[in-house]
Amino acid sequence: MRLRSLGGLGAALLTAGLLVGLPSPASAWTVGDQTITLTLNDSAAGGNFDLDFDKAFEATTASGRDVYIYAPVGWQDSATATPDNPVPGISQGWDPHPDDEFTPCTDGDEHVITPEQIAAMGESIESIISVDEAHFGPIGSDAPFVLLAYNVPDESFYDCAETTYTAGYFAPDLLDTYGINVVTVDSFQWSLRLEQYQGTVAHEVEHLLMNYSDPGELSWVDEGLADFAIFLNDYGTNTGHTYYHQVFHRETSLTRWGGGPENYGAAYTFFQYLWEQAGGNGDGTYTPDLEYDGAGGDLLIKMIFEEQANGVEGVQAAIDAFNAQTGGDVPDFWRSTTTGRSPSTPTWRAVTSSTSRRSTCRPSSAG
Repeated sequence: MRLRSLGGLGAALLTAGLLVGLPSPASAWTVGDQTITLTLNDSAAGGNFDLDFDKAFEATTASGRDVYIYAPVGWQDSATATPDNPVPGISQGWDPHPDDEFTPCTDGDEHVITPEQIAAMGESIESIISVDEAHFGPIGSDAPFVLLAYNVPDESFYDCAETTYTAGYFAPDLLDTYGINVVTVDSFQWSLRLEQYQGTVAHEVEHLLMNYSDPGELSWVDEGLADFAIFLNDYGTNTGHTYYHQVFHRETSLTRWGGGPENYGAAYTFFQYLWEQAGGNGDGTYTPDLEYDGAGGDLLIKMIFEEQANGVEGVQAAIDAFNAQTGGDVPDFWRSTTTGRSPSTPTWRAVTSSTSRRSTCRPSSAG
């Protein structure tokens, strides 16, 4: 989930709201240390908790950025953990607030991370950052990039009947506090969902880039582009989002953001439609090539991202600029989004969809 500020959380619970608590400015660790401690927030049960993380991966990208993956201390033992003897921060049975009335779910869901999975995730991060930066814009600082992998407390953490969970989130407060670029992924079913979580990283990195470029952008634009980043990195689509939209909620409003999976699906499908209308990769192809081609849909998407006007105004300005620059004829915003209603009640009808290369066992929310 993308989070803007401490003060805005209560009014902006987009999925299963997560918030990173602000510790004191002087931390006892430096990014790159083997062990770090973060103060995190439990949005479902309330309150903050401290969690110790162990450095599981480190590398330096070709551009010189340090990259780290941190998982809860003891993650190497997650395969043998039990609810009665959990690894804090990853296993079912771990309780961030043992003295409150909330009891964590222990229905047998897998929360295991292996060294091989960490290595595969680490090896994908440089490509993801490179693809996202090329198609959207640069990370606005030289600060290290950190991926946190842990069992994120959300509604499904406590309620075994909950059918959605938070697959990942971006936390700008950690950048403000510690000076590091942080995104998070959940620890649920890495054995089945590693590619999904790589897509989640692509989604959350777009939020990181937008936080530097245009922190006031409206959610439907930012979330739509973030889901489109999954496609651009060749991880298919977030099927939990597109399924909810196209099967159950085809008349979902594009601009009236509600934060449900159908809103994400509507926003993603809209930007894919624009990308296709503008010419895809710009060379007659419409499958992701992992390169920014500076033409066609790649150019239009970047112009939308860079446009400082927000929401409908920004998207329309980018379409107008694209058509003027290229001689293109991408439909204007209202022709692209209305279904016979007046512009005062915009709705989005699915025009196209992509086939995901992965399957998911239950819908996830990546904000």
